[in-house]
Amino acid sequence: MLSERALSADGLSGFAVWHITESEEELLSLLPSDVDFSDIMKAKSKARRLERLAVRALLAQTLGREHIINNLPSGRPVLVDGSWQISVSHTSEWAALAWSKQQGVGIDIERRSNRVLRVSSRFINESEREAAQTFGNLTSPEYELLIWAAKESLYKLLDRRGLDLLHNVQVIPDGAISERGACSVRVEGEAKHFPLLYRFHPEYVLAVVGTSVSQV
Repeated sequence: MLSERALSADGLSGFAVWHITESEEELLSLLPSDVDFSDIMKAKSKARRLERLAVRALLAQTLGREHIINNLPSGRPVLVDGSWQISVSHTSEWAALAWSKQQGVGIDIERRSNRVLRVSSRFINESEREAAQTFGNLTSPEYELLIWAAKESLYKLLDRRGLDLLHNVQVIPDGAISERGACSVRVEGEAKHFPLLYRFHPEYVLAVVGTSVSQV
C-alpha cells in the first residue's frame, strides 16, 4: 500500500514509498490487466517479484498510468517513453520511487539495522564523522545509515562508474540532524553541491536527491 508521497509545488517532481504488505496476486490486481508482467514473474525470488511489482504499483499510482521500464547497462532504470526521470530503491518490505520531469533524481531506502556498522569505514570519511559532532549526536547506526543512503542516492543520480563514495563524495548536514532534514552533498569534480532530503521512519531511512520537494 502507498505509505507516503510528496510532490513539489509545481508538480514536476516528487517521491513515494510503498509498504509491501500485499501478495503477488494482490499487487497484480492493482496493475493494468492489458500489460505483460511476465518478465517480473520470471524472477526466482519471491521477494524480488514483490519489490518489482510494488515499484510498478508506485508508477501507476503516482504518474497516472503504466510505464515500460528498461535498464541501462549500468542498471539504472529508465522509462522507455522518456516522459520522466526516475529512480527506484527497495529494502525489506518497502519500495521507493522518485521522479522528475526536468532533471535526474536519486533515491535510496534502507531498513534500520546494525548491519551498516560493519562496513561504515568504507564509505564514511573522517570529515563526515567530525561533522556528526558539529551538527548533533545522532547515535549509531542512524548516522551511518543516513550517510550511506545519501551517498547511494547521489550515486544513482550521477550514474558514474568509478565514483569513490569514501573519498570523492562528502555529506554535510545543513543543520542539526533530526527525524527529517536536509544535507548538502559535495562531489569531487562537480562545481555545485547537491541538495538532499532525508527522513527517519521507525522502520527505514529515506534519502532523496534531485527533487524540489521542500519537506520529506
